Amino acid sequence: MNTIGALQVTTSSELYSATRQQKQRSESQNVLETAVSSERIYTTAQNYNVHSMSLDATVSLSQELYDSGNISLKEHAILSFDPSQMGVGSAMLTAPDSNGNYDLISEFKARMEMNKKLGDTQSLQNNKQVLEVLVKLDALHSGPVDVKV
Repeated sequence: MNTIGALQVTTSSELYSATRQQKQRSESQNVLETAVSSERIYTTAQNYNVHSMSLDATVSLSQELYDSGNISLKEHAILSFDPSQMGVGSAMLTAPDSNGNYDLISEFKARMEMNKKLGDTQSLQNNKQVLEVLVKLDALHSGPVDVKV
């Protein structure tokens, strides 16, 4: 930094250096956040079987995913919304198993099929995003994963 009278002037190389350092700190923070998020989703996946979920467990799963930053508020609302809590009926298109549990992957595939038939492209996209998360959870729940950070 150069001083001219009472005016301090930052040189372009100093500005470049400061910007570069800030960018490196930001990239390091992003890597750390991604690693933490990956660990949380893996832990969450171990606790839930998306092929056999009660409505209450679905709400809990959705909250965990939202709290850990793995789904958006919109995805959280789509996954956890249960109108039966208001006495209105169920949002589920598929039938529960004998224990009252739902296969969430089958459920969201059914929702997407309904969205296609109705030409509801926005809901189709929203349900696709939720399905992608459920498929990821299923893969993490089902098999061994080699996670390298």
